[in-house]
Amino acid sequence: MDKKTKKSIFLMSIFILICAENKLFFLIPLPYIFASGTSNNTLLSLAALLISSVFFLERKRIALGYWGKTIIAMYVIVIGSFFHAYLRFGYRATQIIWSFTPFFLFLLYFPGKELLKKRGYLDIFIRCLEINSIIMSLLFTIQVFYYKGSDTIFLKLQDMIRYQYIYTQDIGLRIYNVFDGTTRVLILVAAYRSIRKGFKGCILDIVSFLAMLSAIIFVDRSRYYLMIVLLCCFIMYVKYNRGKVNRDRAILAICATIVGLVLIGGRLLSVIESITENTGSWYARAEGYLHFLGVFLKHPILGISPIEPEATSHLYQFVRGDAGIYFQDDIGMMGIVANFGLLGMLWFLNTIWKAIRLYMRTKKDKVLSLGILVALLLAIPLNSYLDRTRITSFVLTMLLLEINQQAVDGAWKKEVADSRSMDRTE
Repeated sequence: MDKKTKKSIFLMSIFILICAENKLFFLIPLPYIFASGTSNNTLLSLAALLISSVFFLERKRIALGYWGKTIIAMYVIVIGSFFHAYLRFGYRATQIIWSFTPFFLFLLYFPGKELLKKRGYLDIFIRCLEINSIIMSLLFTIQVFYYKGSDTIFLKLQDMIRYQYIYTQDIGLRIYNVFDGTTRVLILVAAYRSIRKGFKGCILDIVSFLAMLSAIIFVDRSRYYLMIVLLCCFIMYVKYNRGKVNRDRAILAICATIVGLVLIGGRLLSVIESITENTGSWYARAEGYLHFLGVFLKHPILGISPIEPEATSHLYQFVRGDAGIYFQDDIGMMGIVANFGLLGMLWFLNTIWKAIRLYMRTKKDKVLSLGILVALLLAIPLNSYLDRTRITSFVLTMLLLEINQQAVDGAWKKEVADSRSMDRTE
């Protein structure tokens, strides 16, 4: 396959993945199986399977890379957990397939590690994602502010708006999970690229960062998520500028800190109030931990799998609790333990340890790796990165940590966006 064909396939793959993840930017109606629910990434998972299959067929030998054996072990554990759930609970084949498809996203690691280590490809990939993030953030922010009831919804949001936002319009509109996958990692990449360039000559990075931050604040409205993003950005800024402080950087740091405190202050107080009063999402999560601990003790080796039981099934209360308000996705590490048992917990802890070791061995671009790693660690109490919403975050984390470690002169040192650079890296 010649260089021009490879380049065309690479760009086409990015386009397919972006359209699949964004469900055609939520502007065109899709079949219910692809469009329903906030965490539905079936279309993206099938696109990942297609692109990875083409890559595997084109290559005679596939290098496992740093994470290859880890991903294979994950598939063995996941398949074992699903098989155990099938035998123990009698789930239908369609339920099993529906719940397994998100794990196809891990296959993107193999073509990703081969292509993105080439500097020109990496920069093109990031720029495409940033442009996409600006479009998506703009569309959803407009939708949130324009919302005055169900008749003012112009995006195709099948089963994505909870009842309280439909019947209690004065609390505004909140749309979950749309900006909780790729955005978790991409916003840190945009922040790092801006910091590394001293906020000069990086207008796309700055605009995309601000767009994604606005989406987290106004659309996703997750307090903990926002705190993680701002804290990681602060850590990266301090780490990168350590020993390089001058007047301009000091003023910028002070201004950024003030803005961050304004953004995070009210949400931090809200989190503390929710904890001390034992109300709201904190109460549901605290009770969820206890509930799924009991579930784990009944199925300690392989767990109950992430298969979603039907609301009319006798399994529904067993998995979701008597009130039906407990979700494995909301309780981080305990969700992994409940889904995949002790084997899943050991796999996840080993993966975290491998990520830490990879960061310690990184020589160049260590600041970005630190930010990504801290975001992963801080998410563990509430968000596992191993649920269908955040698996893309996990795959991107794996890829960027490995690319940064392998780059001799720094993967982000001299980004070249034109196609001639891509040809020279062949």
